[in-house]
Amino acid sequence: MASALVLNTQLTSLNLHGTSLRDRGSIAIANALEDNRVLRTCHLSSNAITEFGGLAWSDTLWGNHSLTSLILSENPLGDEVAVHIAGVLSRNQTLTRLDLASCKIADEGALSIIDALENNTSLVRLKLTNNLISEAGGMIIADMVQGHGSLQKLDMRANQVSHSSLLRVQRECVRKREAAESKEPRALAAQMRVLKRKEQRILECSFRITRAVAAREDAQRTLAEETRLLSEAQQESRTRIGAAQTELANVLQAVEETEKRLEDRQHERDKVVESSKTHLSNLEDRIAQQEEEKIQVANEIDEATIALEKVRLAKAERVAALKQELQESQAECDALEKEAEVTRKHLAELTQAAAEAKEEEERRKAQEEAKKHAAKDAGKGDKDEKGAADKKKPKKKK
Repeated sequence: MASALVLNTQLTSLNLHGTSLRDRGSIAIANALEDNRVLRTCHLSSNAITEFGGLAWSDTLWGNHSLTSLILSENPLGDEVAVHIAGVLSRNQTLTRLDLASCKIADEGALSIIDALENNTSLVRLKLTNNLISEAGGMIIADMVQGHGSLQKLDMRANQVSHSSLLRVQRECVRKREAAESKEPRALAAQMRVLKRKEQRILECSFRITRAVAAREDAQRTLAEETRLLSEAQQESRTRIGAAQTELANVLQAVEETEKRLEDRQHERDKVVESSKTHLSNLEDRIAQQEEEKIQVANEIDEATIALEKVRLAKAERVAALKQELQESQAECDALEKEAEVTRKHLAELTQAAAEAKEEEERRKAQEEAKKHAAKDAGKGDKDEKGAADKKKPKKKK
């Protein structure tokens, strides 16, 4: 169809309402109309045309000087398309009707189109119903219409525009229509347009200031929320680091205790072997019993060695994982500290509290170590007493 439009010399009206053209079809039709000099009316409403497909029509209106009516209603075009179309309205002096109803156009797009009409004298019918124009935007448009273009009909119903602004727009359109019909002198109208333009600029500045203040308040709220989230993240990182350090200390302590038990068992084995060799000649009747004890001790040592090796491997993997997690947490904490200097005072207080907790933990560990040493000394004393009692027993004769 697009290729046929390029060669068309008879068709003057094209209605493709609700035909699911989408962006690809819209771009094809728009490109074809750049070389078409016959078509007067193009109706493309309800075709799911987005911003991507709508931007092609600004190029078409720039080069096409035959199209008088363009209907793009009920397509989600957005402000970007409206701004681009406004940019070519000052050059296009043939388009008399433009329908952008239900196109998700807000204040920016609507104001751009009305402002472009200052240098456009052909567009007399503009439809912007069911869009996103605010009350403030409607007031500015009502002021701009009085000094811009030759609009004879501007429909802005189903927006957030106040009834008073709609009445002002309607009265101005009626006035322009009557003026065009009666061809009244325009000297007074020109002076009024100058005054209205100045008033409109004042209102535009006021509107922009209001938007800037609102944006600043939103930014402050966003900053406060981000600061709160950052503080929570830092607190969570500190908690995770403390837990990881505690778990690492427990693992290292368990490894040391296991190694110590292994050394004790090794010493016991050496003592048993040495005692067996020394008293072998005098204890032949106890050889079988001693061999069984040696085998049992060797089995226990082997099992303990295997268990220790497994524990060492498991603990090594766990320690490596904990160290990696600790490094990642520390890196994350450093990054957070760089990004949030405003929270350093609070972090210093947390660090002091963590140091006090660590000192308390070290004191507790010192107390536990003292208790363990005391228990060990007591056990060693019992063992010495038992050895002295064995030496007092009479030896058997051969």
